[in-house]
Amino acid sequence: MEKKIVKTGVYSLVISFLLMTVGFKKDMETVDVDGVSVVQAIAYSDFFFTIFRYSIIISMVAMYLAFFVLLIQKKTDRIVNIIKFNQRLNGNK
Repeated sequence: MEKKIVKTGVYSLVISFLLMTVGFKKDMETVDVDGVSVVQAIAYSDFFFTIFRYSIIISMVAMYLAFFVLLIQKKTDRIVNIIKFNQRLNGNK
């Protein structure tokens, strides 16, 4: 169970970082009070730290989802095993 959660975290971190590097805009557009829009280039360090921060958040969410999915699978497997055990005791197959 722990291996799957760690793998999910690592893979989601790498994949989200790569996808955000491709799809994230490096230019930021702001609109002043007068309605004038100004385009500013973001420094590379800020750009990569922002992408890294979002990738970590996505990775944490993916790990929590993986944990809950594995927990639900474990509980349903336990319930199925109890039902099968009771059927074997009663002579039903």
